[in-house]
Amino acid sequence: MNAYRIGCDLKRSVVPVERDINHRKMEENIFEVFPAIQKHRFFGFGGALTQASGYVLSQMDSRDARSVLASYYGNDGVGYGFVRVPMDSCDFSTGQYSACRTLQDFKNGAYDFSNDEAYIFKYLDIICEEAGRNVPIMFSPWSPPAYFKDNGSRIQGGRLREECYRDWALYIARYLCEYRRRGYNVWALSIQNEPHAIQTWDSCLYTAHEERKFLVEHLKGALEANGLGDVLVLFWDHNKERLVSRAESFLDEESRKAVGGIAFHGYCGDHFGNIGWYRSSNPMHRVVMSEFCMGFDDRDDYLKQLRVYGHEYINDVFYGADTMIDWNLVLDCNGGPNHVGNYCMAPFMADSRFKPHSNMAFEVIKAVSRTAGSNGRVLYHSSFRSDIDAVSFLRADGSIGIVFGAFEGVVEDDLGVSGVGKDGKAACGRVVNVRIGECIFRLSLESDALTVLEIDENEYGVCR
Repeated sequence: MNAYRIGCDLKRSVVPVERDINHRKMEENIFEVFPAIQKHRFFGFGGALTQASGYVLSQMDSRDARSVLASYYGNDGVGYGFVRVPMDSCDFSTGQYSACRTLQDFKNGAYDFSNDEAYIFKYLDIICEEAGRNVPIMFSPWSPPAYFKDNGSRIQGGRLREECYRDWALYIARYLCEYRRRGYNVWALSIQNEPHAIQTWDSCLYTAHEERKFLVEHLKGALEANGLGDVLVLFWDHNKERLVSRAESFLDEESRKAVGGIAFHGYCGDHFGNIGWYRSSNPMHRVVMSEFCMGFDDRDDYLKQLRVYGHEYINDVFYGADTMIDWNLVLDCNGGPNHVGNYCMAPFMADSRFKPHSNMAFEVIKAVSRTAGSNGRVLYHSSFRSDIDAVSFLRADGSIGIVFGAFEGVVEDDLGVSGVGKDGKAACGRVVNVRIGECIFRLSLESDALTVLEIDENEYGVCR
């Protein structure tokens, strides 16, 4: 049995746990976990190796670059098991580019992967070395080449011209084949990143009908014809607030056969019920949180990072996400590079001399990821407080791990009922009775902190 707490000062402290036996009068402050009620399998975390991240890594001392990737993928790191790679340029690139720069290049089969060779392949190799396995890659296109689009540009939305559906499908298949030819684990593909957004950077619009037509009539066949029929195809790949409406419009008998799940982003508030609806409505589908980050102005606000990342990631997983892929692995001191100035922060940032440092977002991801373990099961729980975020995992070794997040002063003191102490300030130290079967594990939570409780099977199993 082990419990610890981490706050926005990044310091980890031991939390005492008292073991007790449940009795009929034990009704207060109960957080009950049900090991036999398993909501869904959880496969793990990952991050995006954008060209921007690759560029920043290339400017570092090679030992520092490896250290950053080991902090994510190594045995003693966060425990990342996935990586997302943009196809061609995205906003987090040094400029716009396509593997086939011109239509003639495409017709001639002249694909240029020099950008990937400079900033992607070498760091994928290190990631796989540190992970000790061929890490699965999710690919996402931000835009088809300009010559396939009705606006003649990679930016400002526009649409894939219908007469170019077949060619764009073949382009995607050829792109993935290059990675597979080089030995990488081509695991998943989203049809289009953010298909509902017109952006000043690489973007392309698809209605649900257009996305379905492209997949069913062209993309799926192109993948199968090129030996890529095993690639998991994900639709939507945009904010979860429209997840339900998109799924209702997109999914029909044909598309359900062609698609393997849905990807979503976390930029639009909670909407966690949408994740739960999709999980329960499509239990055989993968549900992938494929992108989330905070703004560049938040890079030094560790309290905000704790609250935002903690609330988002705990609830995404509890409600149904089986894979969590954060945005850029690392960015520079300006929150880039980004060819349109759309800067943000990452869990690792580099200073002006390209020396890396992690932040609170990194610690939140690490706490949830390591508590989940590898291929754990998310468990059902019942809590005495709806405003305490929590997620429980049954891990492969039979142990249970629980992450609690008590944010923005929601934790009561022992006598209070409003989350505010007698002095009018946010209260700390609320006792929680974690009940598993007939065992009670008593510990305290504090405001604006993550608390992790880990219980071995032999410590709770005897009480079931």
